[in-house]
Amino acid sequence: MENLEGIIVATLTPMNSKGSKIDLSPIKDYIDFLYERGVHGIFVNGTTGEGLLLDLDEKKKLLYEFKKHAEGKLKVISHCGALDYREIEEMIEFSKNLAVDAVAVVTPFYYRYSDDEILCFYRFICEKAGEIPVLGYNIPGLTNNWIKTEIVEKLKNNYSNFIGVKDSSGNFTHILSLLRTGLNIFVGYDEAFLASLVMGAKGCVSGPGGIFPEFFDKVWKYFKEGKLSNAYEYQEILSQFSLAIGNGGDIPLLKSVLKLRGIDLGSVRFPLKETSKEKLENVKRKLRELSINYSIDLKIY
Repeated sequence: MENLEGIIVATLTPMNSKGSKIDLSPIKDYIDFLYERGVHGIFVNGTTGEGLLLDLDEKKKLLYEFKKHAEGKLKVISHCGALDYREIEEMIEFSKNLAVDAVAVVTPFYYRYSDDEILCFYRFICEKAGEIPVLGYNIPGLTNNWIKTEIVEKLKNNYSNFIGVKDSSGNFTHILSLLRTGLNIFVGYDEAFLASLVMGAKGCVSGPGGIFPEFFDKVWKYFKEGKLSNAYEYQEILSQFSLAIGNGGDIPLLKSVLKLRGIDLGSVRFPLKETSKEKLENVKRKLRELSINYSIDLKIY
């Protein structure tokens, strides 16, 4: 996990015009777009990447291609979450063979699990991962299950490769509780990016961070330089732009806006639907208004 900090982008998955097949051809340009704008790492096959709508073969191909083009530029976290634990095990093994920087696994989902069941689940993950660092992934709004601080403490005390949590709960009280464990905490809550850094977070894992990485880069750099007033100024800009594109929860819109910035990643996987022309025009108008209000030269094609 050396130097795994800062701006981690939850990657979108490039697909064909119908969303029926993945398309590996845009990945190099996509990686270059992120790297040139200050991003430090990528989180592949996660929620933003439609990872739970992909089959195992697709996830392997995507991870291989992202890792190949990120080599020497960006750290790579492989999300291995799935409903079937055997698929998780196979994806972890594939990730280990690619020598990714860490694996992340979302909590078991759909069914409601006890704390003991979730603890046993992450014990299984840590044991299968071996020497590869493991991040828990907490997104209870989608999974119905939490990685509670007590679970994190037990994993910390028993597994040296369990190094932290990506938290997308949107609950700052829970984030603070996780931070007190002393592990590596990455927030998936854009509006709390700077506040979390001040409290000790390692960075963020963000979908909108892949659309407007330059704003995240400004917050990060000013924070590291101790210029908190400047960091706060860009945190406000970051928050407004993130909210304008659905705060990370609207995957079709993220792809549509990224296309406006010159990176075309195609369509989305059914049952997701492409952004309507009317909605996209409204978002473009809002982005242009924000650009004028904040005196930002943002090119939206």
